[in-house]
Amino acid sequence: MTSKQKLYILLGVLCLILCSVFILLALPRRNDLEIPGGPSEGNGNSPSSESSQTVSHVDPSSSEGSEAPGETSGEPPVEAYDSPVDFETLQNRCGDIYAWLDIPDAGISYPVVQSQTDDSFYLDHSIDGKKDENGTLFTEHAYNGLTFSDPVTIIYGHNMRSGAMFGLLQEQFSQKDWFDAHEKIIVYQPERELHYQVFAAVPYGTKHILYQYRCFRDPSALTEFLDVVYNIRKFGKNYREGCTVTQDDRVLILSTCLPRSADGRYLVLAKLEKVVGKPLETIEK
Repeated sequence: MTSKQKLYILLGVLCLILCSVFILLALPRRNDLEIPGGPSEGNGNSPSSESSQTVSHVDPSSSEGSEAPGETSGEPPVEAYDSPVDFETLQNRCGDIYAWLDIPDAGISYPVVQSQTDDSFYLDHSIDGKKDENGTLFTEHAYNGLTFSDPVTIIYGHNMRSGAMFGLLQEQFSQKDWFDAHEKIIVYQPERELHYQVFAAVPYGTKHILYQYRCFRDPSALTEFLDVVYNIRKFGKNYREGCTVTQDDRVLILSTCLPRSADGRYLVLAKLEKVVGKPLETIEK
C-alpha cells in the first residue's frame, strides 16, 4: 500500500470520527426531554405537572388575586345578612328607629332611636311619639351618626324603678359576679349586627362626655377618657381583666342615671369585637 493510499484511509477515519462526534452532540440530553418543574415519574406527579404548578399563581382575570396596575383593591365581598329584627315593621311605626340593643340574659332588649330635630324628644316619649315617662333608648344626632362608626357612641336610657329601659343596668353590672359572666352586647341594624365586649362598668359624673371630649375626633382623647374611667374609686366599679382598649377601637357606652342621685351617671362601656353583614364606614380623623 502506497503512502498516498494510507493518507486517504487516515483522512476517511478522521471524517467518520468527526461525523460521529457531531451526531452525538446534536442529540438532546435526557434532562431536556423531561417536563419542566420536576421529574414526571416516581413522585406522584402527573405528566401535566407544569400546568398543575401554575394553578398556584394568581389569575389576573379572576375575582380574587392581585390588583391591576394603578388600581386598589375594593371592599371585601359582603355576606348576605338577614336581620332577626323586623326593622321594616318597626320603622313603619317609627321612622327614627335605626338599631336594636340587646344584652343577652339581662332583660334589656329595646329599639334605639335618633331624632334628627330634637335630641331631648325621646327623654319622655315612646316610639309612638306619645308622652311616656319611660322614654326610649336614644342617641344624639348632634354628636353621633347612625352607623356606629364613630369612635365613641353613647346610648342613653332612663333608670326606671320598674326595671324598664336601663332600670337594671346599674343593679346588674355593679355586681362583680354578674359583670364577669355578662360581657356581650349586640346591636342589630337592618344591614348588620355589631358584637361588643363589655370592658368596664363605672359610676361617673354628669359631664356630657361627647361634648367634653369633642366626639373623640382626636384619638388621644379616648386615652385621656379611659384614664379617668380606670381611676374611678367609687363603689360599683368593675373592670374586665385582660381586655385592652386602644385608640383604634370603636367604643359603645350605655348611660343612665344613678338611683337616688342627681349628680351621677352609671356607664357600661364596651368595645366593638365583630361586625356581621355590611362593614362599618371608615372613621375620618
